[in-house]
Amino acid sequence: MNHKQKGLLLLALILLGTTGRRAFALYQETHLTPFVLQDAWASYTVKVSASQIRGKEGAKEFVVTVIPRAGRKLSLSRRALLEIMDGENVVAAIPLEEKMAENRLTYWFRVAPKMLAETKFSFGQNAYKLTKDGKGNSVVMGIPGGGGAYFYLQDFISPKIR
Repeated sequence: MNHKQKGLLLLALILLGTTGRRAFALYQETHLTPFVLQDAWASYTVKVSASQIRGKEGAKEFVVTVIPRAGRKLSLSRRALLEIMDGENVVAAIPLEEKMAENRLTYWFRVAPKMLAETKFSFGQNAYKLTKDGKGNSVVMGIPGGGGAYFYLQDFISPKIR
C-alpha cells in the first residue's frame, strides 16, 4: 500500500468515525452443529421428529427457533431458506414462513429421509434502514452487512429417529 492509498484509507476511517454512523459492510455466517447453536446475534433450537404419512415412515419434521441474544433485536430485513442441493448445485431454494411469538421466530418444515444429506437450512439478517416510499409509507430497505447461520439437516438426525 503506497502513501496515497494509506492517506485515503485514513481519511475514510476518520470520516466514518466522525459522522457518528455505523458502517455495516460485513456479513458473518456461522455453521451450526448440535454442539454450536448460537452466533453473534441469536441462539437457535433445532427439534427433529419422525412423522408417519398414511401409516408409513415418512418425512422428518424440523422445528427451528431463533431467539435474539440479550441486548439484540431481530432485524426487520431477514429470511429463512431451505436449500436442496445436488453436490455443489442448488436444485431448489424454498423461502420458509416464519411465526413470531414473544420475540422468537419459529420455522417448521418436513423433508424426505433420502434428501436429508443434501438439504441445508439457512437464516440471515441484514442491516437495514427505514425509509419512506412515494406515498409516505415506511419501507424497510436492506443494506449491506449483517449475519446469519446455517446447518445441514443430516447433522441433527439422531440414531433414534433415523
